Amino acid sequence: MPDPTAAEYCRFAGSRLLEARDKFQSAVALDYDRCIGAAAKSASLVWDAAVDLLSALALLHNSRVTGVSSDMRQYAKTAYKVIFDAYWRHLARLHNFQHKPNMAENEFRLGLYYTGVMLEIFNTQLPAEMQIAADSLIWLTSTSNQPSPLRRNAR
Repeated sequence: MPDPTAAEYCRFAGSRLLEARDKFQSAVALDYDRCIGAAAKSASLVWDAAVDLLSALALLHNSRVTGVSSDMRQYAKTAYKVIFDAYWRHLARLHNFQHKPNMAENEFRLGLYYTGVMLEIFNTQLPAEMQIAADSLIWLTSTSNQPSPLRRNAR
């Protein structure tokens, strides 16, 4: 079976983000604290989507995609240092939360917000025909009381 293409990784990312949105909205509607497992699953899907986007970018820049998330972290750290330094820790907190769901709802929402900002920046680095739709991303930055940088750019 052939390896996924950059366009396929982008489709994977969009699909995962929509599924993450649905799980997050369900958890919040039912009671975040009682449904924290669904929020943790949402965090897992956001992590996976970020790795998908980075895989697409790596392929477009002729970098090797191994399927190992730590390799994609290293790629992001090298290729997008300023973005990585500003935002990666928020994505990492979501990744840790998926394994130990103990983050208060407001902290989780803030993690989603900053991860959303980072993913939108990564998304803009893709060719227009590969960019994931705004509705896959906008929910990340609309979950907190922070101003949404995506709303003004929604397609």
